[in-house]
Amino acid sequence: MKRTLAAIAITSIALTSSVLAADCNLVVGENIDAIAKNYDMNYKKYETVIPLPSFKQALINLKAYCCSQVIQKSCTQEEKDTAKQLKYPESAYFFDHLLDIAMRRLDGIQNLAYGLDLDPT
Repeated sequence: MKRTLAAIAITSIALTSSVLAADCNLVVGENIDAIAKNYDMNYKKYETVIPLPSFKQALINLKAYCCSQVIQKSCTQEEKDTAKQLKYPESAYFFDHLLDIAMRRLDGIQNLAYGLDLDPT
């Protein structure tokens, strides 16, 4: 009986944490420029796929979503106001924002690409 209760408790905790998992901790309370600088210094080989301005825009979009939806208490009023003005995917996962940026650049429609350079290929 104790093992069954322990298994149920562990399973419910695991399921709850996986559902509530988000990447907001990457950007909320962090300096976007410092994160982008780290990307520029350590992951230069990926700039052909995701250039630095695109990577930075994905971080900005993630922060905007997190400040408007997920962790409002940790954001400043200026960050909350900026979040209301931006258009971004409704997702708390950084990968979704990177994918959104990459696909918009590949799409070739300038007004959908967040003002970023389009992918020349």
